[in-house]
Amino acid sequence: MKLAKPALLRRAEERLRPLDRLTRPVAVGVGLAAGVGAGALAGWTGEPWALGVAAGTLATAGWLASSGDARSVAVPRKPLVSAPLGMIPVPGGTYWMGSADDDALSFPNERPRHQETVAPFEVACYVVRQSLYQAVMGANPSPRRGPDLPVYQVSWFDAIHFCNVLSVKDDFRRAYRITGDAEAPIVEWDPSADGFRLPTEAEWEYVARAGTDTPWSFGDDERQLGDHAWWAGNSRYRPHPVGTKRPNPWGLFDVHGNVWEWCWDVSGPNGQAPGLGGDRVIRGGSSDDPDPRDLRSAARLWSEPERAIDIGFRCVRGGSRQP
Repeated sequence: MKLAKPALLRRAEERLRPLDRLTRPVAVGVGLAAGVGAGALAGWTGEPWALGVAAGTLATAGWLASSGDARSVAVPRKPLVSAPLGMIPVPGGTYWMGSADDDALSFPNERPRHQETVAPFEVACYVVRQSLYQAVMGANPSPRRGPDLPVYQVSWFDAIHFCNVLSVKDDFRRAYRITGDAEAPIVEWDPSADGFRLPTEAEWEYVARAGTDTPWSFGDDERQLGDHAWWAGNSRYRPHPVGTKRPNPWGLFDVHGNVWEWCWDVSGPNGQAPGLGGDRVIRGGSSDDPDPRDLRSAARLWSEPERAIDIGFRCVRGGSRQP
């Protein structure tokens, strides 16, 4: 049974409540100073009333020291515009990227299989929804509309601009420097920036695999594909709301199917270092793909950065380029 506080104590707390806005270090300092001063007064006068003042002041000092709360005066961070992305941290690590020479499901551009090292970074659980793209960019290029559908028919340059604008809205430093004119923009990545960006191809496959070494993140049984992906076998050749299939082992949705996803890298041999021009790599497959092989973790295609059909993107943040 919880006892009610005495009326005198309640009144005292109400009068002292404004002082609770003090941060804890300030409250402790005020409390100690008040206690020492009251104790000195009692010792100097030797009067009973002074002892009472000392006792009361020491009690007040203890209350101040215990109730001072820095959170009451802290300025709260504004809600993150990026919250719908569901950003999660992933550890860095080394893994086997691509496909082995004897893999019957693989394509030549997935070889040679080689080890890649990835630094820790944050990755979005979801591809960018149309509702978020509309809120950030004030436009929606997707032919089939719906707030929870993935944004698609987004060019590589559109995705780059989105990442920069979203970074500014959430008070992060933009990851991309864009120079040149509108007809021929030059995009450079600043690895020291903490803003949103596209994953490198190595980062994309790393989080898509999520520690697995099988054709798909759920294993090697093609019959399970419909539980984890929207593809031509179940999609009616159109994208579906994000996050409606099972996630991979690290909690990422739609890494297989729904929409292709832009990566930072220029197309070329598997594992080639990124450059400044040329076609850009896309990963993951889409709802239009009739071949389950296109939805494997190692599958890779490319597209001109100015064009997009069934391509969307997933954001990452942090990390750094590997040598």
